[in-house]
Amino acid sequence: MAPNPKPGTAVAVAPLKASVAKMEGELAKCLPPSVPSAKFVRTVQTAIGLNPDLEQCTTDSVLGACMKAAADGLILDGREAALVVYSVNIAKRNEQAKWEKRAQYMPMVSGIIKRCRNSGELSTISAHVVYENDEFNYRLGDDERIIHVPRLDGPRGKVILAYAIAKLKDGSLM
Repeated sequence: MAPNPKPGTAVAVAPLKASVAKMEGELAKCLPPSVPSAKFVRTVQTAIGLNPDLEQCTTDSVLGACMKAAADGLILDGREAALVVYSVNIAKRNEQAKWEKRAQYMPMVSGIIKRCRNSGELSTISAHVVYENDEFNYRLGDDERIIHVPRLDGPRGKVILAYAIAKLKDGSLM
């Protein structure tokens, strides 16, 4: 009997990469025309090779995460989206904890911006960083508003938060 392959080796991740390749037809059905299925599959296979922890995840969770990314039209390249490993407690209520590694799809900032732009509804989008010496106020309610005045006449201090505003073509904000 052959020994188990060492985690993180090409032999260990090969079955997972093969499973992704077998799903290319299903992924193609979900992907927008602008994203070739072969490119999507190659990118996922590269992500699997670069993150050996994914081999510990259930195959179903990896393939499901790929389907979700494909449906959103985002490439799992670490810029638009990423495959992230989580430990999930799968024990039933009143049972001892039983942990399982699962992969989840996580859109990244570039991917969220891409989705907004591709919606055809986006007019502008901007993101800003607020420093401790900046003036920053916000108001919630039915007329939400952000007032941010960066300090220009001295040190701005440490970063305390960041925000983004997306304005749609109809003038509404996201």
